[in-house]
Amino acid sequence: MVGISLGKRRSVLMDVQVDRLDLFPVPILGAQYEHADSLAQTLIPMFHKAEEEDENPPPYSANGYTNYHPSKQVIEWIEVNALRDFIGQVAMEGNKLLGLKSDLTFTGSWFSINRKHTYHEMHNHIPSTWSGVYYVQAEEDDAPITFYDINKDTNWPWAGYEEANQYNTPSYSVTPKTGRLLIFPSHMRHGVAQQKIDRERITISFNLMATNN
Repeated sequence: MVGISLGKRRSVLMDVQVDRLDLFPVPILGAQYEHADSLAQTLIPMFHKAEEEDENPPPYSANGYTNYHPSKQVIEWIEVNALRDFIGQVAMEGNKLLGLKSDLTFTGSWFSINRKHTYHEMHNHIPSTWSGVYYVQAEEDDAPITFYDINKDTNWPWAGYEEANQYNTPSYSVTPKTGRLLIFPSHMRHGVAQQKIDRERITISFNLMATNN
């Protein structure tokens, strides 16, 4: 079969109206918390204290620390009340996008202190509805969170696009920033590259489940 280059056959093109259907879009919600600096001043000493007092830290906390204890949900701390309401408000906007009339319930939350060399391999948070991360302390040159398009897991024959956009890229990274909140569908695969800067990137992560009213 002889290959025909469509781009070189402009002389035979007619004035054609092309319809486009964007199937299966995935919303990544973002918002900036206005009280980020004062919240960081409150939480960071508490997080360090919790790390020091934890006699049985999770095994995946090498060179960092993750407070992943079901009985110690950080989202339930009184110091996080206003942030919890902020997260809920943003997440409910996501429900509107999906046409969900359900309420949302926090089913898990934890904080992480990510130091140099720490990373998080690609994963998802099924069976939750929404998941998210709030950056308690982060700089723009810290390791970003990267989202992966599961529809491009196969060997898609990329011919070399001029620039990346939402239709052609198999992954997309979001720059961290103190006070930045990201909420995304829990099935969305994501990961964090190795932290190359010698400082702490501190986050609160959480899962939300849609529940019947």
